[in-house]
Amino acid sequence: MEIILQNVRYNFSNRPLCTSNEVGLAKEIIASHYPQMADLLKDGHPWKEAKALHGALTAQTGQEILSEMGFENNDPNRELICLIGEIHDLGRVPDGLQQKLAQNANPERMEEAERFAALFAGCKDHGEMSVKILEEWGVFNVFSPDTADIIRFAIAHHTDDQSPILPRPDTDEAEMMKFIVTALIRDLDKLALFIGKTAKYLYDEKEIQRQEEIVKNLLNQKYHLTYRGRDKRVEEVVMNFVRNWQPIPQRFITTYQQYMIYMASWALDMNSPEVLRRLAKDMIDAEFTESKPPINMILDWLDNHICKEQATEIRQAIRAYFAKNNITI
Repeated sequence: MEIILQNVRYNFSNRPLCTSNEVGLAKEIIASHYPQMADLLKDGHPWKEAKALHGALTAQTGQEILSEMGFENNDPNRELICLIGEIHDLGRVPDGLQQKLAQNANPERMEEAERFAALFAGCKDHGEMSVKILEEWGVFNVFSPDTADIIRFAIAHHTDDQSPILPRPDTDEAEMMKFIVTALIRDLDKLALFIGKTAKYLYDEKEIQRQEEIVKNLLNQKYHLTYRGRDKRVEEVVMNFVRNWQPIPQRFITTYQQYMIYMASWALDMNSPEVLRRLAKDMIDAEFTESKPPINMILDWLDNHICKEQATEIRQAIRAYFAKNNITI
């Protein structure tokens, strides 16, 4: 089988990493534990239902993209990658509890939520938290040690600022698969957000307020969602990432306008040409009657919300990146 990632052709046997029965058993284990864990968050918490829906959309999108890449419908590796996409954000529950317990926890289970959050004290982010949850639930015991390592690696590294540098095409296949699966999960995660959230982040006042609540009240982060009016010039440190075709680390974001530049910059970290082509494809949002590529929606919005000169520079940089991959936006 051959796929292209980071403009490199990878040929591999695509030997089964698991069986369909193993994927099914893992899903059963997760389904038996997840509702009780999610209930530790208060009703209405933005991550209580939204992240489960995002996981489902990541898996659904994965089915489509993996088909385009040549994975067969009954391929257990395709099923495994979609499973990883579905569960990659399990750690958002303890992450939310750790951020601000009093505001985020179910008030009827406050003590239990505090004990649960303490279990993840040594984790650097929600990716590592997701891995720890799967360890606690015994999910990795379902798979072979090599396959369990692939799942751990992909979920732990889906939160990194940039995609990992892929190995040489002649690398041992077992080692290569860790990086291939990780690259695909990172792409599918962000593609699902582009599909599910772009129009809402730009035009839905309730969604904008929801993002403001997450930042101001639910997280220990300090940036401002200055939505009204036009931003002053975007900081050079943010612009330099785009100029160098690099995704922007979230820690540099200080306004809502820059948050949308940050989202647009995810395209600069896509590994798969199939995913890049999907970003350049019109997507009809029934709620907002938008029918244009998500990346274009963001670039058009930036024209009216940041310095015109910088908006043009961002558009040119992203267009050039797509053109390098033989895609026109």
